[in-house]
Amino acid sequence: MHQNRFSETTLSASTAAAIERSPQVAAWLAAAVAGRLGWSADACSVHTVHHSFTDSSLDSRETDIVVIYRAGETRSYWMLVEMKINAPLGENQPQDYVARKAKTVAFKRCDACATVVIAPKGYLEAYPRDVRLFDVAVSLEDLRQATAASTDLSAKLLDNHIGMAMEIFKVGYVPLADALRESQFEWYGMFVHDYKPHLVPNPSNASKQARDVFYSIPDQNRGYITHRIFAGEVSMGFMQRGQPRVYGCLKVQAHSH
Repeated sequence: MHQNRFSETTLSASTAAAIERSPQVAAWLAAAVAGRLGWSADACSVHTVHHSFTDSSLDSRETDIVVIYRAGETRSYWMLVEMKINAPLGENQPQDYVARKAKTVAFKRCDACATVVIAPKGYLEAYPRDVRLFDVAVSLEDLRQATAASTDLSAKLLDNHIGMAMEIFKVGYVPLADALRESQFEWYGMFVHDYKPHLVPNPSNASKQARDVFYSIPDQNRGYITHRIFAGEVSMGFMQRGQPRVYGCLKVQAHSH
């Protein structure tokens, strides 16, 4: 077992919890997004919040946070949120958010949908071409206005995490060496094959520092066993089609040899 490292996943989890549990944070985010897109923020209330959401009918990539707002009894709005600290966006990741947004509306999941990127102000300024592909960009510094005004414990935790994220951003992005990363992926593939040879991996793009590996469950149209490989550690979980991914706490150290 290994102690959890602070990462974008940690930050997105605490952000999702604060949106779900803190009325001030939820209302602030609704106003920040709705005000720029012409939605009625006053009529919005949080219905559901999903963290690490994947829906195979949309695509195979993960949305960090999905916030579903209800406006009145009939209208619903979705926010697809990407959280960043200092790592660059993945290959075609902003474009995939655009396509995912279009599908959620086309498939009548919601009446309107917005893509949102939340990151340090310096990050948003450093990657203008990618950031412009999102409907709304929100800085962590601005989000902190909402956490400072809330007395909810989830907002206080998020406020602390924002502070940690700002310190990490100052250090800058330090990617894993390609050879080390690839050796870890190769080692883990062999590990799974030896344990359950009938599971066949379907790896996502390898250019990122983290990689999700999906192992389809044979003869059951239920979903995937998901393994997230990051910095030599593997978080294992289960993803049911159309449902948010659920991660277990078990971590396995992926050594390179």
